Amino acid sequence: MKRLFSIVLLLILGVGGCLSVYAQEQVKKKVAVYMTGASIDDAYKKVIGAKLVSAITASGEYAAVERTADFLAALSAENDYQTSGEVRDSQIARLGQKFGVRYVVVADVSELFSEYFIATRMIDVESGLVERAFDINGPAESMSQLVELSLKVADGLLKGVYTPSVDTDRPKHLSLCVVDKKGKVNYLTVEQWSKVPDDNKLDYTKKGVCIIEDGEGFLVSMRDAVSGDWYYACNNNAPRLWQCKLICKYFDPLNAALNAFAGEGVGYSWTCEGSYEKGTVFYFFGGGTFMFSKTDIYAFRPVFPLPES
Repeated sequence: MKRLFSIVLLLILGVGGCLSVYAQEQVKKKVAVYMTGASIDDAYKKVIGAKLVSAITASGEYAAVERTADFLAALSAENDYQTSGEVRDSQIARLGQKFGVRYVVVADVSELFSEYFIATRMIDVESGLVERAFDINGPAESMSQLVELSLKVADGLLKGVYTPSVDTDRPKHLSLCVVDKKGKVNYLTVEQWSKVPDDNKLDYTKKGVCIIEDGEGFLVSMRDAVSGDWYYACNNNAPRLWQCKLICKYFDPLNAALNAFAGEGVGYSWTCEGSYEKGTVFYFFGGGTFMFSKTDIYAFRPVFPLPES
């Protein structure tokens, strides 16, 4: 009886182990590699692409897509590729979704001053965001040099330069607050927003710029949900003193974020004169002014709570 029990137990453990390995294989994210560079010999791009695929597969986190040839053929059929030899990130993301790919690695190769420059980026096809990016330059006068350069760019890309998109769930010190089509709230740095293709930016509703310090955040420069304009109209959400102080403290990067978020000259901007202790005048884009002081709470510039998904 004990022997039978041991055999059954071993069988259960064996099946469980197989299921565990199978589950691990299932969670690997499918990746396709797209090489570009009109003036570069296809043989060079083939070597670089092969090393990228090898590194992606060996990472354990990703799996190379099985229909790579079909995917590349679909990219080549795009109108932009036929006319310029290049494909926009938004087109890459759309085709990636069609082929069941989670990420597309784009590697752009160019030659300048007798050296090769390889710029890579990993696009999340669901959000259109660039999750990782890495570039490198160096000579490739022999096969060993080309292979070494390819391995370095693959290693650098997989280590990741940009914060993965999972971190967009949490507000950063100064970040752009957007809501996607599924109603999910994302907080993107100015750099991350600049990497979103223009076509994909239309899928997000801009809520404003988040300031967060010491764990508590709030939104400033809210976007009007109806007209799409940025506004500074007062309401009942008068900010507390610490919020006003942060607005004054970070008005320079806040202006930079506004320009990156809404477009140069489209979003409002301001400058501060005086000091927090003495009271501050905000000069708004378009000539309007706004003043607050510690003694006049109703004149404080309004702020808004962070939205919930």
